Amino acid sequence: TSTWHNITIVATETRNHSQVSRVPVAIKVLDVNDNAPEFASEHEAFLCENGKPGQVIQIVSAVDKDDPKNGHYFLYSLLPEMVNNPNFTIKKNEDNTLSILAKHSGFSRQKQEVYLLPIVISDSGTPPMSSTGTLTIRVCGCSSDGTVQSCNAEAYVLPIGLSMGALIAILACIILLLVIVVLFVTLRRHKNEPLIIKDDEDVRENIIRYDDEGGGEEDTEAFDIATLQNPDGINGFLPRKDIKP
Repeated sequence: TSTWHNITIVATETRNHSQVSRVPVAIKVLDVNDNAPEFASEHEAFLCENGKPGQVIQIVSAVDKDDPKNGHYFLYSLLPEMVNNPNFTIKKNEDNTLSILAKHSGFSRQKQEVYLLPIVISDSGTPPMSSTGTLTIRVCGCSSDGTVQSCNAEAYVLPIGLSMGALIAILACIILLLVIVVLFVTLRRHKNEPLIIKDDEDVRENIIRYDDEGGGEEDTEAFDIATLQNPDGINGFLPRKDIKP
């Protein structure tokens, strides 16, 4: 919080208060190595799919809250299980920073979109302090001059300027249109029975017509016409007969 503290010591004789002397005292707070170095900021590196082996992906730096006499000197290394990393390697720079390099080319967003690279940072204090920071490396599509254009895996298969939400909306509209067409065709093919009898099925066509000339009054004497009438009608009672339409 404060490296120096200034105080003043006053000495006075007991019997003669006019005999006074003052002396300033400067107290310096000595530093001990009690803080581990860490990344200066949260870095997110971008790797081009068309990159070349040995290309520098990102340069990272570290900070330390301690104040060593000869300045900071950091040591960078990969975790033991990441030393033989087949994709990336590190290189210490003269200005106390670190460069991240790609080991090969042919990175693909479809195969793996994000890589995580843990890096160990150590200082030169006594005793030395260290911490582990993780660098996020995102595979992106770049132009021929190395300009990042898109870092999403979905953008690789979709047309330019078309997001996944827009594609889903378009597919939903197409499916809805197909359903409407199928329903329309089905209704056209489905024929309901008509409520009225067709002309070709008219029961009147079943009446047999005879062209023979009748016998006149003699026909009425051949049989009693009253037998053809409704017997209930004689008494004036006609039952109701419901006929379905």
